[in-house]
Amino acid sequence: MTSRPKVMVNILHIGTIHAGLESMVIQWAKEYSDRYEFELFLPSARPIPNNRNKVAKQFIEGDWDILFMFDEDNQPIVNPFSMLLHDVDVVGGVYPGRFTKGFNFHVFDLDKKKYPKEIFFNFVPSDRREGLQKVDAVATGCIAVKRNVIEKMYKKNMAPFEELYDKYGIMITSDDMAFCLKCMKLDIPVYADWNVLVDHMKETSLLKCIELIGRAAKSGKAEINVADELNGL
Repeated sequence: MTSRPKVMVNILHIGTIHAGLESMVIQWAKEYSDRYEFELFLPSARPIPNNRNKVAKQFIEGDWDILFMFDEDNQPIVNPFSMLLHDVDVVGGVYPGRFTKGFNFHVFDLDKKKYPKEIFFNFVPSDRREGLQKVDAVATGCIAVKRNVIEKMYKKNMAPFEELYDKYGIMITSDDMAFCLKCMKLDIPVYADWNVLVDHMKETSLLKCIELIGRAAKSGKAEINVADELNGL
């Protein structure tokens, strides 16, 4: 009988976890327990890149096959462990975030005309927002990473998760984008699974949301580009 792949599941947090996420993760794991063996951890080290790297080190020092990470404010609306069935090195669920011109999903293509002189990411266009898609970068709030990925980074003396800064100490890009850049350097493909939508739980003003939705409805536009009015969100 073939042994089931071992999955190290982590809900990363800094003191609190959104209500229900732990029980949801446990239930989702049960639905795939015939295929995979799951073990759940709740790491809370700070800052976040330090937490991720501690998780990665514990992962490598154990005998797990797949590292699965959730951020405590990312709640999938479907079972995210379905991503494991793709059997790819790196795959992430997709969730929205606030940017300078409104909201968009944390799924990106690297602007290769500017790279490596500049590191700049573009949002994946709408015609590539379905099913499993090869991309240049995904956020790490809901992500599955195979063991060989971390092993390759360690062999190259790479810390998997670290923010990149310029010589003035100004951040160039976040630890999750930097992780994906390292994958690119090591010829490790990164995928986004648009079937795994994830809610990004943030405190916000409901009145402001109602106002913005109303404006979008009146204009007939799906996108809301009102950056100056998002300060309260």
